[in-house]
Amino acid sequence: MTPAHIFYSAAVSLCAVGAAIDLRTETIPNWLTLPALAMAPVAHFAVGWALGGGPLAGLTAAGFALLGAIVAVAPPAALYAVGAMFGGDLKLLAAVGAILQPSLAFEAVIYTFVAGAFLSILHMAFRGKLGQVLRNSFDIAMNPFRAKEQRRVIEREKLAFSRFGPAIFIGVATAVALAWAA
Repeated sequence: MTPAHIFYSAAVSLCAVGAAIDLRTETIPNWLTLPALAMAPVAHFAVGWALGGGPLAGLTAAGFALLGAIVAVAPPAALYAVGAMFGGDLKLLAAVGAILQPSLAFEAVIYTFVAGAFLSILHMAFRGKLGQVLRNSFDIAMNPFRAKEQRRVIEREKLAFSRFGPAIFIGVATAVALAWAA
């Protein structure tokens, strides 16, 4: 097993635990995400130094880990800003991005959004809320094009939320499986 495979395994394991906790408690705790986020650059530094032949290689690897965290968080930050994603999800993505580094982190985020869209539709359909969610989504999307007095306000109670942890797990597992097979 190569160091890359160890990092891949760590990312998938982290996401599996995060998804399980998210499904059970509707939160992804800091004790899970923050140590992983802190340790990923340190681990990449150590592996980069040992395999790359010195501190410069270690610093480069650690820098790529930090860049991976930024790459993984940048796309969903807009969702977080409007309240459509929670902080635990964002921190889990940052930790996974640091573990996987930029290229694979970006792929994982893309697969996560695809999985999230699919799982959300299934979740809403199962709960009988898909029609209402589609109407709310249409109203939200059309509000910028309406005159101020004709904009529709959606009460927070009518918005539907689904857990994003399982989508992160599916997205990361897919990206890692494809990278592992390559």
